[in-house]
Amino acid sequence: MTRAVLDLYSEVLCYGSTIALQDCVAEEPAGLAHALLRQARTGRLLELVPYERGVRAFAGTDGEAAGDRPLLQKTVLLVLKALAVTVKETRCDSSSDAPM
Repeated sequence: MTRAVLDLYSEVLCYGSTIALQDCVAEEPAGLAHALLRQARTGRLLELVPYERGVRAFAGTDGEAAGDRPLLQKTVLLVLKALAVTVKETRCDSSSDAPM
């Protein structure tokens, strides 16, 4: 279920990856991006991913880290996509406010 939701969100924000070719961000991807970043900022989104905390979890020093690495990767990529959509939205808003 979690993977399906992440895939769905990623698909909505993949639409966001074509936003660089568009003038402004659509309301749906922008709203989803804001919600995801809000959850990431409060710590709930990344904390819910079943993965061992600490440096060893990412570096993999002496032994295998516990958890679902592909799920963590999908979640982090989703947060990065949300950030990219939000940056594009901000740039669009600031350029539309500029006097012509």
